[in-house]
Amino acid sequence: MTTANLKNETFVRLDQSQISQHLVALGYKRGDTVYIRAFYPKDDPRCKEENSARKAQTKSSNELIRIATKYQEDGMGVYFVVNGGGQTDKEVTSGRAIFYEHDNLPKEVSAILWQELGLPEPTFQVDTGGKSIHSYWVFEKFCSPEQWESLQTDFLNFADADRSIKNKSRVMRLAGCFHISEAGANPTRIINKSGKKYSYEELRNLIPQSQPQTQLEPEINYTPIIGDVPLSACLSKDDRALIDGGAASGCRNSSGAKLARNLIGTAARLQYLGIQYSEHPRQLFDLYAARCSPSLDLKEVDLIWQSAEKSNPTATLTDDAISNCVNAWKHNQNKSTGKSFGASQFNKKSSNNGGYDDGNPPVASLSLRDRLIEILSRGLSHSEEYVAFISLAESVKKPLRDIEKLARFIKSEIEISSDREENLKKVIP
Repeated sequence: MTTANLKNETFVRLDQSQISQHLVALGYKRGDTVYIRAFYPKDDPRCKEENSARKAQTKSSNELIRIATKYQEDGMGVYFVVNGGGQTDKEVTSGRAIFYEHDNLPKEVSAILWQELGLPEPTFQVDTGGKSIHSYWVFEKFCSPEQWESLQTDFLNFADADRSIKNKSRVMRLAGCFHISEAGANPTRIINKSGKKYSYEELRNLIPQSQPQTQLEPEINYTPIIGDVPLSACLSKDDRALIDGGAASGCRNSSGAKLARNLIGTAARLQYLGIQYSEHPRQLFDLYAARCSPSLDLKEVDLIWQSAEKSNPTATLTDDAISNCVNAWKHNQNKSTGKSFGASQFNKKSSNNGGYDDGNPPVASLSLRDRLIEILSRGLSHSEEYVAFISLAESVKKPLRDIEKLARFIKSEIEISSDREENLKKVIP
């Protein structure tokens, strides 16, 4: 099926109930003007033609159905100005709702992302029929265009969502119509409808506000925490993986929000349990942010961290699980053999070193691989190791990411080598 001049009987039967629900949920009333726009799909050659888009406006529900049906029969997707007021930014007089979409996330993930971000339940969500879910948080009372623009911008940054949907006259797909592409036509429909509405102040307080950056590289003063077990050793496996490798674009903020809450909650729980720990929670979070691809900028990092602090976070692991982590870490520290990255294991690779007094050649004569092995053999905390990697990257004039990647390869090699040795001990008495 092509998008050109679709006349399918099922296709042209738009769902008037869905259209009405969408508009009413946003505060539209009988007699309000609805501003419509229509566009050809990106895979339709007509999309590239000059002035191919269409726009219309109407106060009549019957006229709205007629206009939308006409556009859809011609293979166009139907959208509307969410805030209303006009077709241009300067004509919009109020904000009705904030909203986001994530084209790069699976729809099942996008539908529940608000929970991971610590947000209240959306007023409603729309399955576009394509690859995204549109989630809306509707205001109890409309806000000013200026308030809306500021909040919407911060909201999209916080949720790591599509940053382009922040202009006042932004259009979104209209429920009850169809999402058209060369693959076919799928209904755009409301899938979740809580009906909950929120005051502007409530949402504004939930979404961290962007602060102007006064300097390119602001100094962050960490309060030193001197203790026993590293904080990272008391985190879940998933959270440790985030600190080690960061997250990819599209899930950096949601993963970061989850990690920040667990770091703060776990640190608080360790203090409550009387367990001394090393590593500052914010410092570990900054390591995560730096290792994301692309790295999160300082403003986004601060927004996520501030939001996590306000959410009264708790530890992911139970007290028993945390106790087990602490005991396991202490046990590994006391083991003379095993898979811990001790100096004896790493130095196996360079034991024939020409008779140096300490068993290691001077740093200046070491290869990049050997220098990384030397750093890994120190038993450093995550933050100390990261600082060492930064210093090494600067000294050899290589990107930090390359240094970290090589370090991960070396760790894997050592683990494999250790596993082989343990297996041989079991086979050969």
